[in-house]
Amino acid sequence: MTPITVETFIAASPDAVFRAVSEIEHFPDINPAVERVAFLGDQRQGAGTLFREVRVINGKEMAFDLEIAGYEPDAGTIRFVNETHGTVWDTTITLTAQGDGTRAVFAMDCIGSTAFKRFMNSVLSWLYKRGMVEHVAGLKAYCEA
Repeated sequence: MTPITVETFIAASPDAVFRAVSEIEHFPDINPAVERVAFLGDQRQGAGTLFREVRVINGKEMAFDLEIAGYEPDAGTIRFVNETHGTVWDTTITLTAQGDGTRAVFAMDCIGSTAFKRFMNSVLSWLYKRGMVEHVAGLKAYCEA
């Protein structure tokens, strides 16, 4: 499946936006789908940070264990990886200065472990994109407030 990409302009500095996407404890304030987060170790930031994100999906709580797999503040990139139900969700956020703000690009790859999972990910890609659009809108509102 081709990675799903969503981008926006945020009227805030790249440093401020990077802090928002890398400070896990603020995710419930940024992403309307996230109910709460909990760290799965002592590390709170940077590559190797493990955390659990709880979301409400169709009225039910679902927990997802994620890892910050890439963390480059100077380059404005952060990468999150999660495996759920036989699919690896690999998301990279890239931030670049643009005028008086930041261009934010979210790119998510869904890598299914079977042909059926890959097919279903392609069929449901519109739904995944809708979720990313909501996440990006939440980040924009949070950073511009």
